[in-house]
Amino acid sequence: MAMMIPSQSYSYSCIVISLYYFLFLISFVLHTLASPTFHHCHHSQRDALLEFKNEFHLDAALHSWNKSRDCCSWKGITCDAKSGKVNSLYLDTISLNNSLKPNSGLFKLHHLDSLSLRNCSLHGEIPSSLGNFLQLTLLDLSHNYLLGQIPSSIGNLSTLIVLDLWGNSLVGQVPVSLGNLTQLRYLILSHNKLSGNIPVSFANLTKLCELYLQNNSLGSTLPDMSGLHNLEYFDVSENSFIGPFPTSLFTIPSLISVNLERNHFKGAIKFRNVSSSSRFQFLNFAQNNLDGPIPELISQYHNLEELHLSYNNLNGSIPKSLSKLFKHYVGEKKTSSECQVTCVLFLTET
Repeated sequence: MAMMIPSQSYSYSCIVISLYYFLFLISFVLHTLASPTFHHCHHSQRDALLEFKNEFHLDAALHSWNKSRDCCSWKGITCDAKSGKVNSLYLDTISLNNSLKPNSGLFKLHHLDSLSLRNCSLHGEIPSSLGNFLQLTLLDLSHNYLLGQIPSSIGNLSTLIVLDLWGNSLVGQVPVSLGNLTQLRYLILSHNKLSGNIPVSFANLTKLCELYLQNNSLGSTLPDMSGLHNLEYFDVSENSFIGPFPTSLFTIPSLISVNLERNHFKGAIKFRNVSSSSRFQFLNFAQNNLDGPIPELISQYHNLEELHLSYNNLNGSIPKSLSKLFKHYVGEKKTSSECQVTCVLFLTET
């Protein structure tokens, strides 16, 4: 994951969703500890789970998954108390060491709203059948060995709030259909082998709070994202994006952290609508092809804690107005008679 910058203030939508998942966690614990007699496990759900279990070698890891116990009390399972239908499956860090079959018993659990198979040694492709979980709000398949493309059917999950595919070996373009996920708050596709551009359809993700695309092979220019008015964290570092400095991105008032490091952005650093009320705490523009002077307008970002400008073609001197904001800077290199800034890191006073 990208660096998270703590903040004392968050947008209302992100506070709501964080509270939602806190309450969900409490609910999950209570369901797990409660007596199975209150759950009334539905036999079709039990059979589907056992079918799923038999697709892997999990006797030791999931010893509680047996017919002598209510399936709603099994490890990693919660159910709807009235219907007995399974609504969440959390098997994080359990070594499945196999692929998900397109006809897996998993896909008979039609009432799932949360599915987390994080760090489960899954390999193979992501089945398009995942697009049939129409009540899903959380899908976490991060830290696995998944191959192939992201199925476009993921765009069918219109209630999805969290999509995390971090740290796999996924290839191909980001599906345009992800722009249909209008309830999405957290989208994490970093550390894969994705190529192509960011779909223009991402402009529809107006509830998005955090977008992580770093360490892929994405390119082209960034689309206009100024309409993502809830966006707080944006990371496209270690890709191959080109074009001028993405000025429109910095009109988003909710932004806290922007990481553009190791791309091919060029031209001058330009900002619009700079305000002392800006929430920016972390800006990283290092290792691009940016030129021109460091804009004095940066000094108006009073909440800024870190500014990385290393290995660009910036010239001129460091604006004196910046010294009022920062405790110290390191890594300034001088060439000829002018100060060409190739490595600058500013830190706030503590």
